[in-house]
Amino acid sequence: MDKNSPRYAGIVLAGGQSSRMGQNKALMPYKGRPMLAHMINTLRDCDVYDIFISGYVDGFDCIPDITPFCGPVQAICDILQRKEEYDGYVFVPVDMPLLTTEALRILMSSSRGGFFTGCPLPFFITKWVDKRNFYSVREFLDANQVPAISLPSTIEEILVNTNTPEEWEKVLARQ
Repeated sequence: MDKNSPRYAGIVLAGGQSSRMGQNKALMPYKGRPMLAHMINTLRDCDVYDIFISGYVDGFDCIPDITPFCGPVQAICDILQRKEEYDGYVFVPVDMPLLTTEALRILMSSSRGGFFTGCPLPFFITKWVDKRNFYSVREFLDANQVPAISLPSTIEEILVNTNTPEEWEKVLARQ
């Protein structure tokens, strides 16, 4: 990586309870490896400087949430407060297996950051307000003036969260 390139961090949000799935989504096998490893590789392919895991997953080096199970927006604020040395941050959920580097690169191409219209995760952010009273990721993005980017029709079908066994089966059927 060029020393003059911006330093971006990639963060996989993996601190949820996976209660609707019935098992830890981060450890579910996808293409021969745990879902978390798949998401890490997706970020790595975007040439981010460092990759962090927010939450706790057995067998992985993680940054535990300060207050576990308080939702993704709290985890996002915790990470931003702990890791202030980067020029930008790419946040991805652990449960979006169809997410591609192409989609993340679209978000990362905006100097102001971005998220896809109608889908607050994944997102890219370069500046934020140090405030902890957000109720949702979308509220956090709006407060930080992160712009919504129109979702290209060519990648619309990749922004699928898998929260239940039925949703997971639909994703696996697409492989």
